[in-house]
This record gives sequence, structure tokens and C-alpha cells, in this order.
Amino acid sequence: MLQVGDVVRFRIDGTLGVVIKVHEKDCYVLWEDGFSSLELYDELIKDEYWTARQRIDPRHPCAP
Repeated sequence: MLQVGDVVRFRIDGTLGVVIKVHEKDCYVLWEDGFSSLELYDELIKDEYWTARQRIDPRHPCAP
């Protein structure tokens, strides 16, 4: 299951994006080119490496 903030790749061309809103079977993704779209979960692959790197450590001084 994808969550807001996860980095994903589009299955067809490998484009990177960030999940900005989640629904039952699909989610809105903000793509690296600034375009956003509604995509089905089946079309997306979660990129574990970039998801882990882009999250802010809660112990970091800049964390909310």
C-alpha cells in the first residue's frame, strides 16, 4: 500500500514521482517534470531507496 510521500516509478517508462494523495485503488502523483496525474496502483512501483532518502528524520533539527 502506498502512502503520501512515497517515491514511485511509473512501470512503463521509469519516471520518478512523489505520491501526494491516496485513494482506494489509485493515487495522485507529482512527477519529476512538475506534471501531476491520477494513477492506478498497478502502474506504480515504490522506489524504496529514494523513499527512505527523501524522508526527514524526526530527530533532525529541521523536522516539524
